[in-house]
Amino acid sequence: ELVRYPELARQAGLEGLVVVQVIVEPDGTPSNPVIMRSAGELLDRAAIEAVSKTRFKPGRQPGQPVRVSYAVPVRFRLRDASR
Repeated sequence: ELVRYPELARQAGLEGLVVVQVIVEPDGTPSNPVIMRSAGELLDRAAIEAVSKTRFKPGRQPGQPVRVSYAVPVRFRLRDASR
């Protein structure tokens, strides 16, 4: 829901999979996004923006929330871009 297909990417017919690695903080907020798999600068930026707005369930160790690293796949397909 948070992913916005960039208009320039749509017009250029760009599609692909972006994998963004983030650190999920104990409060569920993502930090330090890094592109692990790129689909081009336009789609990479849109993926980072969407992942940065997402709230995650933090990892837990003995019942306490802890920081964890998580890889988030974001797929861009033109047939899904009607929004």
